[in-house]
Amino acid sequence: LTKRSVPVLAPRIPTILGYDVLAGAVENLGADSLFKVGDKVWTAGVINRNGTNSEYTAVDERIVGYAPSKISAAKAAAVPLVLLTAWEGIFEQLGLKPFDSKSNAGKSLLILPGAGGVGSFVIQLAKKLCGLIVIAKKLC
Repeated sequence: LTKRSVPVLAPRIPTILGYDVLAGAVENLGADSLFKVGDKVWTAGVINRNGTNSEYTAVDERIVGYAPSKISAAKAAAVPLVLLTAWEGIFEQLGLKPFDSKSNAGKSLLILPGAGGVGSFVIQLAKKLCGLIVIAKKLC
C-alpha cells in the first residue's frame, strides 16, 4: 500500500445540512425580484451551498419556483431535488427529447431502481413526456 495525499475538506462550524428547500414563504427580497413577500416557493438548492435545513436560507431566485398549492409543504419539499435529478438524467445525460414521438418511437428504458424517489420520477417522465416503453424494478 502507498500513502496518497488526499485533501481534507473541513466543514464550516456550525454546519447546517440540507439541499432540498422546504416549500416556504418568501420573507425578504432583493431589488427587482420576480417574487413578492409571502409567496410560497420551493427549490432544489445548489450543490455548493448546503444549509437549507436552517430556519431561513438565502436562495438565488433564478432557481426558485412557485410551490404547488394542492399538496402540503412537507410533500412539496420532497420533489425538487429528485425531480431535477430525474430530468437531468433523461434529458441532459441521455439526450432524449420530450414530446418527440418520432425520435423516441420504439425506444425502451430500463430503470434500476424504479421504486425510489428519483426512479419514480424517471418512470413518469420517460412514459409521459418521451413515450418510452419503461421497464422498472425495485432493488431489495
